[in-house]
Amino acid sequence: MEAFKAAPLAAVAEQLIGPIGGTILLITAIISTFGNVSADVLSTPRLLFAGANDGIFPKFLTKIHAKFFTPHIAVITYASLIFLFSITGGFKQLASLASGAILIVYLSVILATIKLRSNPQLTLEKSFRVPGGLFIPIIGIVSILWLLTSLSQIEVISIIILILVTCLFYIAIKKVQKL
Repeated sequence: MEAFKAAPLAAVAEQLIGPIGGTILLITAIISTFGNVSADVLSTPRLLFAGANDGIFPKFLTKIHAKFFTPHIAVITYASLIFLFSITGGFKQLASLASGAILIVYLSVILATIKLRSNPQLTLEKSFRVPGGLFIPIIGIVSILWLLTSLSQIEVISIIILILVTCLFYIAIKKVQKL
């Protein structure tokens, strides 16, 4: 019974397909995780680099490697931050924090979309419109809020601290740039 709690999807796959079902699910999860991590490792340092070029992050992140033409300082900074996060908490806590943070991003995107769609100057006749008006965005908002309510109190506090630290970091960078 404990195995069902630890890996419910694998348990269901095993019940439906047999022992090969759990193996197929495990292999699929490994491939999916590898793809996700690979995409993150390739894209996030470049986001740091682009943010530094736009003046959002410190300028030292814009340094390009002379031989490989990659943002090597941004890559090292990203790897260091991930290393610090990974040694300070368990996988479950990090996964919850990352999931909660991305839900906040998704919620922000939905709210921004609603705001942009309400501005008649920004809407064109030929622009794409999701059928149903506000129905789909409202379903998204309700779903995200429901998912956020499943977080524990410590996870909510961690996400709030992450957002506050990020905002303070942004404000500090902007003040330093004005000097």
